[in-house]
Amino acid sequence: FQTEDPSKCNPRFWEELFLMKVNLEYLEGKLEALDGEELMKIKDNINCLFQHCIQALGEEHPIRVVNALQVPC
Repeated sequence: FQTEDPSKCNPRFWEELFLMKVNLEYLEGKLEALDGEELMKIKDNINCLFQHCIQALGEEHPIRVVNALQVPC
């Protein structure tokens, strides 16, 4: 939910992110709290998140697949 690319400082960001359990209540709350202007500021990062979620669905690591699936749902 920042305007900067989170993987800029950590090239393994996406691999590590999908190993963490998803806090759906937090994620939903953050998304619902955004107004249109805030949403547009982080649009590229949200698109990047969903792109990486879809890529992670094709991985062999079951934890990454399950966690990535929960994020786009």
